[in-house]
Amino acid sequence: MRLLNEKQFYSKKESDTLVIYGSGYSINNLSKDKIEKFKEFDSIGFNWFCKSGIPTTFYMLREQTTPSQRNVYRGEGHRDLLKDLKNAYKDSCLIVIDMKESSNAWRGKRGWSIYTDYFSNDGVVLKERYYKYYKEKQYESFFGAAQNFNIFEEHVMYATCSMSIILNIATWLRYNCLIFVGIDLYDHRYFWLKKNELRERTKRIKRKLNKKHFTSNVTLKMVRDLHKMNPNIKLYVENPKSLLTEIIPTWK
Repeated sequence: MRLLNEKQFYSKKESDTLVIYGSGYSINNLSKDKIEKFKEFDSIGFNWFCKSGIPTTFYMLREQTTPSQRNVYRGEGHRDLLKDLKNAYKDSCLIVIDMKESSNAWRGKRGWSIYTDYFSNDGVVLKERYYKYYKEKQYESFFGAAQNFNIFEEHVMYATCSMSIILNIATWLRYNCLIFVGIDLYDHRYFWLKKNELRERTKRIKRKLNKKHFTSNVTLKMVRDLHKMNPNIKLYVENPKSLLTEIIPTWK
């Protein structure tokens, strides 16, 4: 991976609008016309969105399986990730998260930050710091703070789910419009699986197919507070059934 400095990374931004792609089942419902329309904007994918083949401006790698992990789930091994990324994402700018100083669950884990030579992409490595989201008063100004420090010199903020980092980066890059795509939240279905099929990991932690996604509450709170602290940022959601429609309008 060709490491970029701060100025080079910022230059990857070519639009004032950022499409944030999640991995909800509604990705299967995107029309070709809508996918082409979204290509007019900057975009970011994360986790296993690479299985879609829809190209993105940025791609974040965090806790996805790394070469050091064993007993990975079917279709979610490091070879699968490498194959999916190299097939359709060789032009994406990679954002690799170093979790060494994160929460107890992740502390000491470097993720893909020590395997950057696997990629020929442009990219950056950012350190992560954990915050107990909305359980400590110091975290109330999360989005305001995100604009006031340098993520290259300090860290990105992680809280409960990957979306916290995505929003941190989007805020730091000064996007004035965010469109959430595939952020469904109302169930645990994923676009690359059959309609009634659960991920193996979801089964093992005993989460139900049709129950709200375990990150739904904190994601709704983050988006609500992002709007409150940055009212000039326009927020939209693509899926009219997404739980995000409780607080932001559907994109048309």
